[in-house]
Amino acid sequence: MGKTVLISSHILMELDELCNKLLVVDGGRLVYGGAIADVAGKLKARVEVSVRVAGDSRRLVDALRGVAEVDSVAENDGWIRVKLREGFRDYSFVVARAVQEGMQVLGLHEEEPGLEEVFMRLTGRKAP
Repeated sequence: MGKTVLISSHILMELDELCNKLLVVDGGRLVYGGAIADVAGKLKARVEVSVRVAGDSRRLVDALRGVAEVDSVAENDGWIRVKLREGFRDYSFVVARAVQEGMQVLGLHEEEPGLEEVFMRLTGRKAP
């Protein structure tokens, strides 16, 4: 629409839902200006994915714990969250392992850091 709306707030969770670009000013100094997706991707140290499968998800959790690329695996609310070791970006093995275990994959998505994490990484301190 060719319009810009400027919002200044310390409630980063709300801004994360409303905005696609941001300016981070810390101590009167511009730390970052640009697209949230760009800075989030650059600041992400490790890839994290969440996968949901039909059936007993504990089997997949156990199977993924033995994979060299995996740093940690946790299950929460039916989603299995897989954090890769630093330097690994390809997580296609997660789906392959689920299929090997005879499971149907119901969902898979890569986690993106929220604005609070972006703020902490850019400024080196906790969000207000």
